Order: sequence, then C-alpha cells, then structure tokens
Amino acid sequence: MENLEKMQMIDTIRQTEKFSEESILSVTQEIMNNNLPSAISNSNNTIDVVLSLDKLIQKLLERIDYCKSEISISTRICPEIVINKLLEKSRLGVKVKVIADIDLVKEYFRIQ
Repeated sequence: MENLEKMQMIDTIRQTEKFSEESILSVTQEIMNNNLPSAISNSNNTIDVVLSLDKLIQKLLERIDYCKSEISISTRICPEIVINKLLEKSRLGVKVKVIADIDLVKEYFRIQ
C-alpha cells in the first residue's frame, strides 16, 4: 500500500502535462528500484514495470506464448487478443487456469 500513494502521485503529475513521459518513467523506475524487497532484488527473478496498456498486452502475450504446460492468470484486463491466445494455448494442450473477480465477469457480460 505504501507504493500506491506514490503511484497516485505520479498519476497526478502525469495529468498536469508539465513533465515529459521520459522524466516520469525515470522517477517511477527509481521508486520501484528503491522499494524492491531484497529477496527479489538479489534473486534471479525479474520484475518488469510496464506503464502503457499496449506494452502490457504485448508482454502478457509474450509470456503466454512461452508457456508450454500450464498457465495460471489473474488480471483485471483481458482484451480479446489475450483471450484468443489463451484459447489457442488451451487447444494445444496447455492447462489454462483463469482466476476472475465475479463482479468483473458480471460487468463484462452487462456491457456486451
């Protein structure tokens, strides 16, 4: 939760249109780098900070493509291209588990 306030501050700064996207990205990365738990920052794991929806979808599709036996996914966004990629992997024999918030599912069907 401590980073939530910082991210809200960044969103507020972004809305002022006073600073370049590059400057905002630099500050965001600095915040993230300074707050990574040592267990993560000292391991072989990687964390990608993605600040645009297009890049997020691209990254998600790359990760789904990489999976060969099982996919467990929980996300608040699920564009049709991601759904189609999950269906494709399922047809290829990959075990796919989607964890969904029932309220999000209801909202999806309400707007369809």
